[in-house]
Amino acid sequence: MNREPRYDIQIADFRKNAQERVRCSLHEFRGHDMFSVRVWVEPGAGHNPDKMVPTQKGLTISASLLPALHEAIDKAMHTARDHGLL
Repeated sequence: MNREPRYDIQIADFRKNAQERVRCSLHEFRGHDMFSVRVWVEPGAGHNPDKMVPTQKGLTISASLLPALHEAIDKAMHTARDHGLL
């Protein structure tokens, strides 16, 4: 039985390059609370050009793992700054 998710909350959307965007969202999947960072692209010819579609590129994890992901991103930010990457 397929049913609509209870929620799908877009958190962020930013351009990755000329053809791709990165979207972050909180959503329900099969009764589980999830967080996704996914690459989206414009569909090919014959599709609605205003509607982007998700690719398989990305990450989806349980929302309960957000604190660990936050810690990892925080470490990455500090390390990138320390190495002059930001």
